[in-house]
Amino acid sequence: MKQPITFVRGNLVFGAGGADDAWALYRLTTRSYAGLTSARKRDLLGEIAGFAYTIAADFQILRVSRATSVEAYTDMAYGLAAGPESESALLDRMVSAQRARVSLLASATPEVFLAVALRAEPARNLRSSVSRALGLQDPRALTARAMAKLTHEESKVHARVADFLDCERATTGDLQWLVRRAFCRGLGEPECDPRWLPQALVPGQRRRGRRLAIRAA
Repeated sequence: MKQPITFVRGNLVFGAGGADDAWALYRLTTRSYAGLTSARKRDLLGEIAGFAYTIAADFQILRVSRATSVEAYTDMAYGLAAGPESESALLDRMVSAQRARVSLLASATPEVFLAVALRAEPARNLRSSVSRALGLQDPRALTARAMAKLTHEESKVHARVADFLDCERATTGDLQWLVRRAFCRGLGEPECDPRWLPQALVPGQRRRGRRLAIRAA
């Protein structure tokens, strides 16, 4: 089995194909489809169709479920109800009862992520073919210039996605949760390390050209 993810930088995820298998990961804002009017449902379908036509690249839509956080629900309830005229004792009793109910329901919140393939420059000469054969296409061996090109391409992809969909760049925390969730899906929420970081990139100098050296975070 090939390693599915070889390298991560921000919201750039490199797959088994190395530098030729780079994806940009985004978190999409969800909304209640059932609560939309018929006209708004048609508009939403048009936005999704417009994105699929305009993006001109391979993409994956990942719909996953995250267990509802009782603490997050409590914070939201207090935030919505707090005010100068709110009765704190009554509010505390109501939130406490709702906390117990949410815990018993074991409810989940749907989340949607979008992965878009970044177009890599095709191999045009013998040097590119040899580099790939020797493993030099590994993202850990990318030059600063090559990484800058991918970052620029991601910026253009992000702008195209944002034209149609409400999105934000995924964080390394999102990626950690997605990967860990794959091993315990249906069994509960994965335990994530809040201090986890992928390998860090630091500029390194070589005799000919500038490359990105790798240092464990």
